[in-house]
Amino acid sequence: MQKRITIESIAKGLKSVKWRYRLEKVDENHKLMKLLPKNSILYIDGAHNPHGAKAISDFLSLEQQKDNISNYIINGRTKDTDSRSFLWQFLNNIKMAVAIRSTMEAIPESPEIIAKAGNEIGLKTLVAKSLEDAIKLILAFENNILEYSSIENIDNLKPVRIVICGSFYLAKLL
Repeated sequence: MQKRITIESIAKGLKSVKWRYRLEKVDENHKLMKLLPKNSILYIDGAHNPHGAKAISDFLSLEQQKDNISNYIINGRTKDTDSRSFLWQFLNNIKMAVAIRSTMEAIPESPEIIAKAGNEIGLKTLVAKSLEDAIKLILAFENNILEYSSIENIDNLKPVRIVICGSFYLAKLL
């Protein structure tokens, strides 16, 4: 006897699919989450081209309309990829980008080159040495703190939404 595939079973299957590193929410017990204020949200996404960036940017826009939490990205990538076109997709939907070196990449792009591309298109883009430092820079920016090393009590800070993106290799840093 043949079993029929129904629209309902297809819909149920699609809803249960887990696609790693596609707007995957970082677990609240992860060490990076401990650096963030309450109600902050951290995602990892392997998007590395403008189409993937557009999808993330559209998602961030919708989320911000729901909860008014500011959006940021942390971006690291392979050398000689199109940072400008990637970052352009975020121009109107994030407050700032932070560039880092994707150290697991065989040939990583310099964070300074990523930041230059972002700043040239009008997207404030800073450079950090690590994911931890990138998060601290974002918190300092969001909360108008001049020096992120002076952040003492994160409980008093505004929550943020951050997407770490630009390379699947960044997920290995988590």
